[in-house]
Amino acid sequence: MINLSEINSTKLDHPAAFHNGSYFSFNQFKRQVNFWTGVFLKQPNKKFALYSHDTYPFAVLFFALLQASKQIWIPGNNLPATARELEKLGCQLIGDWLEKFDYQLTKQSDNQFPLIDLKNDVVVLFTSGSNGLPKQVAKSIQQLQNEINCLEKQWGHELEDCQIYASVSHQHIYGLLFRVLWPLASGRCFNSQNRWYKNNHQSICWISCPAHLKRLDFYAAWIDLSKVRMIFSSGGVLPCLVSEAISNQYSIVPNEIYGSTETGGIAWRQYPSQTWTLFESLKLDAEGDDVLLYSPYLPDANGYLIEDSLQFEADNKFKLLGRKDTVVKIEEKRLSLTAFEFLLTDSVWVNEAVAIKLITNRECIAVIAVLSEEGQQYKNDFGRKALIDILRLKCLESFEALFLPRKWIFINTMPVNSQGKIDKLLLYYFFDLNTKKYPLVKQLSLDNQSVSLDIKVSKKLMYFADHFRDFPILPGVIQVGWVEHFAKLLLPIHANFSHMEVIKFIKPILPGVELNLKLDWQPDKGKLTFGYTLSGEVVSSGRILYR
Repeated sequence: MINLSEINSTKLDHPAAFHNGSYFSFNQFKRQVNFWTGVFLKQPNKKFALYSHDTYPFAVLFFALLQASKQIWIPGNNLPATARELEKLGCQLIGDWLEKFDYQLTKQSDNQFPLIDLKNDVVVLFTSGSNGLPKQVAKSIQQLQNEINCLEKQWGHELEDCQIYASVSHQHIYGLLFRVLWPLASGRCFNSQNRWYKNNHQSICWISCPAHLKRLDFYAAWIDLSKVRMIFSSGGVLPCLVSEAISNQYSIVPNEIYGSTETGGIAWRQYPSQTWTLFESLKLDAEGDDVLLYSPYLPDANGYLIEDSLQFEADNKFKLLGRKDTVVKIEEKRLSLTAFEFLLTDSVWVNEAVAIKLITNRECIAVIAVLSEEGQQYKNDFGRKALIDILRLKCLESFEALFLPRKWIFINTMPVNSQGKIDKLLLYYFFDLNTKKYPLVKQLSLDNQSVSLDIKVSKKLMYFADHFRDFPILPGVIQVGWVEHFAKLLLPIHANFSHMEVIKFIKPILPGVELNLKLDWQPDKGKLTFGYTLSGEVVSSGRILYR
């Protein structure tokens, strides 16, 4: 293992990374880091916000900033709002904040610089706080060094000369460790982009997450799975059915990692085991209902309060019982949302479920569910209400009637963020829509460039009062407004409205009707096509163009 503080003084000539169709050696990497170090040393600013779509240029800038004794802030995205907040905090933006940033990978230098100081808190990562807003987490290079030393000790002998591929972002702690720092420190070549190149390398390690592994049929067309020797997964619990399918089909058992941005990795497991094994040199202590973690990946010797409920077993093993903050009160009675989700997914009708507590005019439970084939078929044959009735009966087997969900949304796939975690803020949003301004969403299907929503037009919409008093219909401008609203929320549209074309309002939309809204985004043309249908018949349609 190469110490991170000495990574730029190590003399190696084998490939460090595969980027844009070419291999870059460790010596090239070192000289490119030296060039950028010279650039950063001339900058008076101490804080730099680093964002790069590709991993190799990220690694070059990351180590150059370390070598120049700068503080590196690593946000999860490069959205304009994020840029504004970081600039308010005194950060200078570097990388893909603007189009076509020049990484100058052809420029190199042989200058010598002092070793990197491992002890300073020089890396700032972000994680969602209890209110869903980004929370800053400072790390020293020593903490990160301790963790990759542990990873190499645990799995280095199995990885040997594997080339590292990943479908998760390096802008979060898991990707930073597994696809940047660990490969560089262990001398393994990593792939810079989130796509699979056809090359002659025979052994591959795939850094993934549950959201991607659940869609392995899609990735099978993207990767050569015959070359995959190891798979790592983190960001959430990998369902046993997924692990079993991968094991049976590809003879690979994924290694699951349990941890967080604050703690780093805590434990690991492999199917069929349901228990987690604590990483070496870590310790867990129970104090009443609280569990404290002691780890060399933490900033000091004080224990860190774990936010999950654990059931301890022998030999540093434990079971996860769910997050403590998933225990809610409904009419002063406690309910574990995790247990509720487990009950639903234990049925033949549901593959995934997220239960949330809503506070409107009364407290209630709402559920977002991905149906199984059986569940979808039952819904098609007997209707949405009949399926909900069956699921409510299932809930009554274990829970009181007051806990029965009052709102349901069926979805084809759970929306995820850049960490591969379920985007719960988006799910909350659909239940929190103002039904005087927006329709009720009943079913949602998501794809990369298209969305299909089954919606109900509430009779209480504010627009019906004046349009028109004796014959209320939904105004065309509101229909277009809904299109824009849901498109910007669910599709990767980062452009400004230009104009509309071929807009057709064929039939009036009346209060109380149930419609399907289909949105198709063509990013290369900047066109958003929409259509509202009622019982399969188009009632309005058109295109919105963005510049």
